[in-house]
Amino acid sequence: MDLQGIERITFNLPHKSQPMSTDIDKTLKDRGALYGPFVGHARIVRDLMKVIRLELEHSENYLEADQEEALHMIFHKIARIVNGNPNHIDSWHDIVGYAKLVEDILRDKQNV
Repeated sequence: MDLQGIERITFNLPHKSQPMSTDIDKTLKDRGALYGPFVGHARIVRDLMKVIRLELEHSENYLEADQEEALHMIFHKIARIVNGNPNHIDSWHDIVGYAKLVEDILRDKQNV
């Protein structure tokens, strides 16, 4: 295999005196303070997805993969709002972003 011209990839791993788990623990603590306990977040997302699945089983509607994933990501943001800090602007902004992605795909498909 010729690897000429391919840059060497390096990773900035923590120094041996600073375990990687320290960074992860800090991230989890920070996120937990902002978004609430992960268990609550997971339950909310699962319950919202369950509603969509049940409704789709009883209808003739079909969601494209991008639509389903956008809803899934929106549910993550809703869970963060409900389970954590409802005043965190990024969560609200992200909901708009995922909806806009689907809108753009639909407009492109429909030439609107």
